[in-house]
Amino acid sequence: MDKKRGGGVLGSMEAKRRKSYQFAAGIILLAMLGLVVGLGNTVSFERMMTQVVERYVAENNHQVAGQISSRMKAGREFVIDFADTLSRMPGRLLTRDLIHRKAAAMGLNSLEVLSKDGSSFPEEECPAYLEAWAKETPVLWETPEVSYVADQSIVFSAPVPLTGGADRVVFGIQDYADIRSLVLRADYQNQGCSVLMDVSTGERLISDERAVFPIDDQMLKEFLEQWKKDGAKDAVYQKLLPSQESVLVSVCAVKDTDWAQMAIIPSDFLLMQIRQHMTVYAAIIVFILILFMFLIWHLVQENRRWETVSVTEPLTGGWSREGFIQNGKTAVEGGNPCSWAVVYLNIMGFRCINESWGEEDGNRTLQFVYKMFVEGTNRQELVSRSSMDHFFLLLNEAEDEVIRRRVHDMIDHINQHIRQKFKDYSITFAIGVCRMDMADCISTAMSKAIHASKLGGPGNVCHFYDETIAKLLDREERLNDLFEASLRNHDFQIYLQPKVSPSGNRPCEAEALVRWVHPQEGMIYPSEFIPLFEKNGKICKLDLYMFEEVCRLEDRWIREKRPFPGYRSIYPAFI
Repeated sequence: MDKKRGGGVLGSMEAKRRKSYQFAAGIILLAMLGLVVGLGNTVSFERMMTQVVERYVAENNHQVAGQISSRMKAGREFVIDFADTLSRMPGRLLTRDLIHRKAAAMGLNSLEVLSKDGSSFPEEECPAYLEAWAKETPVLWETPEVSYVADQSIVFSAPVPLTGGADRVVFGIQDYADIRSLVLRADYQNQGCSVLMDVSTGERLISDERAVFPIDDQMLKEFLEQWKKDGAKDAVYQKLLPSQESVLVSVCAVKDTDWAQMAIIPSDFLLMQIRQHMTVYAAIIVFILILFMFLIWHLVQENRRWETVSVTEPLTGGWSREGFIQNGKTAVEGGNPCSWAVVYLNIMGFRCINESWGEEDGNRTLQFVYKMFVEGTNRQELVSRSSMDHFFLLLNEAEDEVIRRRVHDMIDHINQHIRQKFKDYSITFAIGVCRMDMADCISTAMSKAIHASKLGGPGNVCHFYDETIAKLLDREERLNDLFEASLRNHDFQIYLQPKVSPSGNRPCEAEALVRWVHPQEGMIYPSEFIPLFEKNGKICKLDLYMFEEVCRLEDRWIREKRPFPGYRSIYPAFI
């Protein structure tokens, strides 16, 4: 990732890094001051050391929990996406090569598709325990799960969605040794232990046995219960073991799982090392300074690494959505908002590229498009692939026509390269633009640019977010807010349109048309609200409402013994 982009303006990450340095300097000054005052105040010294250890174990444990959570989330989302793809993919496209490529791309040991009739694909690669375990766990056929199969592996499962229920389940199998390597990543110098626990059962899933003190399952369950009573918040507890040894216990929830990561280290983790050099005062000073510098360097390095990961998009190596927002905010605040614009570009029909060429070539295409966008921007501007085939640009331009020309030049440049290899083939984009003077922040401008791109029409046309779109969105939000109350108040009314039989020249049927007559808004025409409700799914409620209203009308006519005026039936219709 090119860290020089952004015109040398420091982002929020730089501010956080400065705070880390300030924190480190403060710790060193406090340590030196405490030593100068004297070693006589042992209680205060030990308390300070305990606080340092608490921060150390809490941050390390939180990082381990975050790494495990990220691994679980990535595996779960991957299997869900693959199951969704299978539900829409012809069976002939499911091949061993596809399965192996998918599994390799995600770093899974294997990928299996298991059917309710007991068959699996690939059959010869299906672990012996998987079929029996699936039968014993019926919830796998209903909802995605992340499971730990004792002494076997971590299993990501997702049912293949079909009408009437799933008859196939996708399993992604990962050797739990991979997760064990994350659990053991925390460095407690063989004096502490790191344990991954199942919160619901209290079972010890993975543990580091290198601790100098024994930890049995009963103690782990007690630590876990204390954590639950405190609201399952990330915290550090000081506990006394049966051996009368004081330890610090850090418990962190692993997101998107029913697991908790636990770290246990002695309370005098640092003091045990310092006491070895207490005979020489100068040696103590040097040792403590070195130790603190090591800890601070370790924390700073970890912070840098995680900051980089959080703002980096892994496929392109450029800014992620979060990095785009952070650096874009700094760039815009440093200049005139009227001279900045957010451009959203979505590759139209990219799913066909993935399905025709394969995911690997699809990823190469995304990397190529990103590279072309970077070449089309200057050092002050930003480029980001936020997800899938969605890209954002932050352009430093004041005129709409210049923005439109620059975007078109980038697209033409992309297609020129493509046509050199694939004659008569080109990529088309849906494009939305929002100037920063139309939004209060970068993320809002990104959302508005997406709205503008959905205006329809041919591809490669820049649609600018303006007051017309803003009023349209406000109107749609207003209609959405009025919908439920209007259903309850029967503001949606039936208008009957008769159908006349040509043979008898008399009414024979009728269509029930919906009209929205709101007490404050007046007549709202179907051409305005029907497309909106079809888009957000509320049309189903309106459909049911119309059927019920028609039934009530016919029931009232029957009770009133009112003859139907020659109508054979009434059909609801949205016209």
